[in-house]
Parts: sequence; structure tokens; C-alpha cells
Amino acid sequence: MRIRTVKPEFFKHEELFEAEKQLGLPLRLSFIGLFGVSDRNGRFKWRPRQIKIDILPYDDDIDFSMVMDALELYGFIVKYTSNGEEFGFIPSFLNHQTINSKEAQSTIIDPYSDDSTINACEGTCNSRESMVKARVFPVLTRGEGKGKEGKGREKEGKEIYVETNVSDFNLFWDHYPKKVAKDDALKMWNSKKNKPSIEIIIKAVEQYKQSKDVIEGFISNPATWINKGRWSDELKPYRPKQSKTDVSMQTYERVQEIKRQASEQDKIIEGEIA
Repeated sequence: MRIRTVKPEFFKHEELFEAEKQLGLPLRLSFIGLFGVSDRNGRFKWRPRQIKIDILPYDDDIDFSMVMDALELYGFIVKYTSNGEEFGFIPSFLNHQTINSKEAQSTIIDPYSDDSTINACEGTCNSRESMVKARVFPVLTRGEGKGKEGKGREKEGKEIYVETNVSDFNLFWDHYPKKVAKDDALKMWNSKKNKPSIEIIIKAVEQYKQSKDVIEGFISNPATWINKGRWSDELKPYRPKQSKTDVSMQTYERVQEIKRQASEQDKIIEGEIA
């Protein structure tokens, strides 16, 4: 482990906090630990069990490979391979660290060299958003038991795998007008197949926010909205009808304004004649 800098603003990193809260993994402490594991260029060998001994030696219940996968998912670290060996690096490392001139040079291959392959890097590899990709995470569910457990009895521990792009879900969540039951919404997001692009979904959410239901306060829970695929709804902006009282008042005000302008014009004319 090496001595590294942790800036005060790190502790206000909202996206990292939300990721940790959502996944229930010690991402913030682990990410700080990776600063010390990394060499002067922010590179390290992708060896979760060995790295865990340095960062979380007493947390026996933590699967550190899951921690590293989650940090990769959110784009805080990047995984790459070279000659059959796996490595990682922190894209923002050199922006926040002042390296001692006496520290040894890196012996780990450059992730951007011809002999390296970055995992699922799309577009420009320097963009953190371009590093974010869908991953497969295990989810513990309950199901009906069979055999000795008897029909209808539940058993725990059955694993299913769902593909999730948490970055897209968070973007949806930020735009959706009702913030309730986030865990249910995420589960529905993961299970919903053949969703359109996140751009189409966000556009649909913005249209939904201008609909009659939302304006009048009848807003679907986000999980329900996702389940019904309401990005396919054809909605038009809702314009409430004006009451007769409102229309009459507006007409009265317009008439009064016309009279006022006519009166001022008369005064000007009288002044010119005088």
C-alpha cells in the first residue's frame, strides 16, 4: 500500500454514495483503498482476493470481486486485459494525486497500448460515462419449494441473474416526478425486457409530467409506470379549461385597459389643442 491523498470533496461525492446505498457494498472505503493499491499511474492488478486483504482484512462477509465489479459498473475504475492477465486503473487518478518523484515507475502495461483490451469501452475511453456498461448481478429471490420441502413452501437462496444498467435507472429516477419505493422500481427496471433507449424513456417522462394526471396530482408509482411500459403512451400537454369567472375577469381587465389607454390618448390630444 502507498500513501495517497484523499481530498475533502471526496466525502461529498453523491453518485458514489448513491451507488453504495443502492448495492449495499462498501464502495467508498474500497475506492479510497484502491488509491493506495494503485501504482503511480493509477494502475493495479485485478486480483480481488489479494486486494481485499489490504483494504478490508476483517470483513469476511464481503465478496470483494463484487465490490470491484460495482466500481467498474459505475465507471470509477476500468478493467482491461493484456496477454491473458487482468488489470485495472482509475481514470481520474492523476487528476487528484501528487506523486512522489522517488516512487518507482509503473511496471503494469498501459491500458491504451496496442496489447491491451479495455472491457466494453465504447466511444472515447477518456469519458467516464462511456465506461459504464450493463453488468450481471445475482439477486436472491424466493420461490416455491419442491420435493421434501413440499408444494407451496418457500425456500431461500435461489439465484437469478438480471442485467442492469444502473446509470440509466438513476437518470430515469432523477427525472421521474414521484420518488417512492426506489427498490421496487429498480427491480421492475431490471425485469422489464425490450425497453427503448434511455433518451426515449426520459422524453416520455417529461411528456408524462405535463399530462393531466400529473398536473392534477395523480402520479403513478415509478414501478407501476415502468411495469406498464408507459413510455409508449401518446400524451399531449394538458391545458386546464378556464372557468367562466376567469374568462369574465380577463375580459373585464382588457376592457378597463382599453378605456385607460383611450383616456390617456384623449388627454394628449386635449393638451395639443390647448
